Amino acid sequence: MTKERYFKVKRIIICAVVTILFNAAFANAESYHEYVSLGNAAFHDGKIDDAIENYTKAIQMEPDKEGKVYNLRGILYRQKGKYTLAIKDFTKAIELDPENAERYLANRGNAYGFKSDFKNVVKDFSEVIKLNPESGEAYLLRGKALLFMGQPAKAVNDLTSAIKINPEAGEAYKLRSMAYEILGKKSKSKADKEKAKNLGIEIKGAH
Repeated sequence: MTKERYFKVKRIIICAVVTILFNAAFANAESYHEYVSLGNAAFHDGKIDDAIENYTKAIQMEPDKEGKVYNLRGILYRQKGKYTLAIKDFTKAIELDPENAERYLANRGNAYGFKSDFKNVVKDFSEVIKLNPESGEAYLLRGKALLFMGQPAKAVNDLTSAIKINPEAGEAYKLRSMAYEILGKKSKSKADKEKAKNLGIEIKGAH
């Protein structure tokens, strides 16, 4: 084989390899988005197991591509009561997509709440509040966690902030009434119970 022919064959082989690799990468990209689309459709239709399966296939193909896919799978794991798996997915979502960390932190905080891990609930919603000081929901859920941790005074502060942001937050009035009850502030507790009832919140034992 002449030197010229050798280099010509070499160029052909390199081009063929590059083409194969490009086509394989393109096929993987197509399959990834196909699985995500199938997962989204199943999610929309309430087919939890099918959605999880498709999101998992997408993640296996591109494990570090999109935080939102981990977030969606985490939401489904949480719905199935698989809170540890949900927390793992929300954590990965935060890592991959820090620009949307507020949403993922809130989802992880909720998952911790289902596990009665109130310390981490407080931690995650504190981070949410740093990112968005106008999140009434974050104050409400952090206040709820503080109440369950036996810190009613701190709970009152957070629940009051939640009410200032959203005066129609009936759940915040209900929880604050419980905190006031613990603190011995009977009249304030009673007033909050009435407000919660007027906003359509059921109060057990109320007449």
